[in-house]
Amino acid sequence: MSRLSAYLDALEWRKRFAGLVALAQIAKGRSKVTIPNLEQLVTRVLNSFQDPDHLSVRWVAIIAIGRLSAYVGPPLLSQHHDRVLPALASALTNIQNPRVQRIPSLLSIPKADNLITKRGSVGVFMAR
Repeated sequence: MSRLSAYLDALEWRKRFAGLVALAQIAKGRSKVTIPNLEQLVTRVLNSFQDPDHLSVRWVAIIAIGRLSAYVGPPLLSQHHDRVLPALASALTNIQNPRVQRIPSLLSIPKADNLITKRGSVGVFMAR
């Protein structure tokens, strides 16, 4: 995890991007590693939603949350839905960056099926 942290904290956007890609891959088959570190990982990924330097980092952060939800969905949503779902809703309204704006609508997030989107506005998320 320390090597991953070094990439996620790097000044160069390409390293942050690579760290998020690695995190998404780790989540795929390593729930024993991911679940105990879920708080830290979710915080890091959600912070990357607002990466100030590069659009690609924001884009891959949304993909990483999608992967985390696919592979460790129940713990992720039971513990962090109050942070993850609003962050995705915010990304949906990011009209300055259509590439980032499209990604949340493509994700299959369990318990997030009540997302209602209309041009430029987002309805309320209801976690069931």
